[in-house]
Amino acid sequence: GRRGRKVLSAGTTSTARYPLHRAASVETLRKQLAVYDAVMAKRRGENKRTLAEIGADLNLVKNAMPDPKDMRHEAELKRNVMAATVSRYFKDAERIIANTAKGKFPKSD
Repeated sequence: GRRGRKVLSAGTTSTARYPLHRAASVETLRKQLAVYDAVMAKRRGENKRTLAEIGADLNLVKNAMPDPKDMRHEAELKRNVMAATVSRYFKDAERIIANTAKGKFPKSD
């Protein structure tokens, strides 16, 4: 498929009471919300998991899942990928939540 985010047709105007800002993947929104909830629980002190552990628990990046057989360097790279993904999902979720309060959903920029 084509890379990037799907956009809604520019010439089409929505008659919905709350029109979408852009097309959204429900699965991605679910993942972002799960990440947001887990990171907020960590910030409240409910758990002490790292970002990489949160990502592994949620099975976010298949290629970056920890494996006990991984060499030290490979395990470190996987942790970094997972932590970066969790961080990105969390930031996007924060922006989507803030923009939803302004009536723009789903908008993460």
